[in-house]
Parts: sequence; structure tokens; C-alpha cells
Amino acid sequence: MRALCRALEAHGVVVAADAGYALTASFAAMLASDAQQPLDGLLAGVDARVRHLALGGSAGGGFSALPSADRVAIAGALGLSPFSREGRAIFARVGASIPALGDRWSAGADHLELGCGVGNALLSFALEFPRLRAVGVEIDAALVAEARRRAGVLGLEDRVRVRHLDAAQLDDQECFDTAQWSQLFFPTASRRAVLLALRRALRPGGVVVMPTLPDEPAPTPAGSLKRLLIASWGVPAQTESALREELQDAGFELIEARALPPRPLILTEGLALARRP
Repeated sequence: MRALCRALEAHGVVVAADAGYALTASFAAMLASDAQQPLDGLLAGVDARVRHLALGGSAGGGFSALPSADRVAIAGALGLSPFSREGRAIFARVGASIPALGDRWSAGADHLELGCGVGNALLSFALEFPRLRAVGVEIDAALVAEARRRAGVLGLEDRVRVRHLDAAQLDDQECFDTAQWSQLFFPTASRRAVLLALRRALRPGGVVVMPTLPDEPAPTPAGSLKRLLIASWGVPAQTESALREELQDAGFELIEARALPPRPLILTEGLALARRP
């Protein structure tokens, strides 16, 4: 136990105190009920990711082969919690910084997310933009159940609907003003069919935002592990030019790509915005 505490101290997790050891301020903050990433959820997600990679990632059966508890833990820990005021504020700032999204959401819009996971982004946007109506689509039943549970706890059942569906099978026609394609979770084989379904679902002039992993001039420890993780799911880390070509092939126009401040434990490092003509 002493050796473990010293190792944690060396990594800035704990600090020596009169009675032994205590969490440092940054880690202690993660024990708050509205922490951006609650410590227990973060540890569960990291543990599941480590075991997933140790089994060979996609060679060991891919993300869908993991136990449902591991899938929920990974999905929850890869983003900011919708139960966190600070986390939701970060999502809100991102939305407000893109007028094509923020202006529509403030006025009231129909929003779709393909690959909504446990609802980190979907629920945060719905809370921060009270006139927004949102639909999440998710293929994983365990993630759907957790997203629905969270929506109920947050009182969003009247404005947020989570559908258990393969996004490629979405047959909605011109129902949505905006969308998010969580493309870092979509394997190569499914991407074109999903994009075509997304184009059908958007109204003309509708816009879609997607998380990206921009090219790294030099690999960083956190960045390289993120790319290893999505590669283990069979997902390509598209360059901007490759993503542009992929979108154009499905009838979209890429109108913007920007980097975001990197956060070691958050998967996304950039955003791209596209429009349906």
C-alpha cells in the first residue's frame, strides 16, 4: 500500500498529509456530484479501455464484443458528463461558437445525433438550449438504456428521444435542421451508408457537425493512444482531405474544420462542419 501511494504521489494523484495521503485538488474535484468527469466513471472507463487494448482491440472481437458494462464505461468516460454544469457549459460554448448551430438551437430546431452513445453531447446540448428538440440514434442496446436513464434523471424525456437503431437503417426524410455524426465510432464498412441516411434525414441547408482527430505534426502520448483506440474499433482517423472527399461523395459540402484545445482524456481534438446543399 505504501508503494502504491508513493507511485500515485509521483504521478500527481495524491499528496502526503498528516494522516497519510489525500487526493490532490484536481483529483478531489472529480469526486463532486457535478464533476466534468466523475472519478469513478473515469477509472472504470480507463480500466475497460486498457483491457480492450490488451485483448488486441478489434482482433479480440472489437468494441461490440466487450461486456455491456465495459461499453457503457468507455462511452461515458470519453466525453464530458451532462450532469456537470461546467461540462455542459463547454458544450454550449462550442455550439454558440458555430452560428449555423447555435442560432438555430436557440430559436428552436430539430437535432439528430448518429452514434449518441450514453448521451454526453446530446443531453448537454438539450439542457443548454431549452428550445432544442433532439433525437439520438445508437446501435448498442446497453448504451441506449443508459442514455434513456440519464434523459429521465435530467428531466429531458419530453424533448429528447433515443432510438435503438443501426444508423444506416435510418429512414427519416428531411426531418432535421442540424445533426451530429459521431464519426470517430463508425467503422469503415458502415460509413457511406450512414452518411447517405444522414443526408436524407436532413432538410436542405441542414448542417452536420462531427468530432475529428486532426493530423498530429508529432505524436503525443495522449494523441497516439486515442488513435490506437479508434483503430482497434476499425475506425479510420481521417485527414481533413480524406474526410472532405468522404463527405462530398455522399452529397455534403465541408465548410469548416477547426482544432480544439486537446484534453488527454477526451477523445475529440477538433470539429468539422458540413452542409447538405
